[in-house]
Amino acid sequence: MLEAMVCAATSYYSVIILEGILRRDVYGNMLVHLIDLFSGRALVYYLDLPFAATLRNNHQKAHPFGAATLSTWWRANDVLTTNDTRLKLEDNTARFLADIARLQQTDSHL
Repeated sequence: MLEAMVCAATSYYSVIILEGILRRDVYGNMLVHLIDLFSGRALVYYLDLPFAATLRNNHQKAHPFGAATLSTWWRANDVLTTNDTRLKLEDNTARFLADIARLQQTDSHL
């Protein structure tokens, strides 16, 4: 479904953002296929947070999951490829916007 939505969106939008906790063992093949479809125009980010930060963020939810449950879901260093841009918690939206603007500028020169 995610792949179909992204492919359909290309007819309407010049920038498409697919965001989520997309584990490599579940979504990896589909994500690599989408990256290939975009022929070098895909930006891939990996939010590199320690498990302790995940626990802190989880406790802010109205209905947090237990630590044992979270630990079964946790995948350290679950990058898609070695080309993923690793982001730390302090990175912000400005980084994404600058990268998208750079990509669009490159496209306009083609």
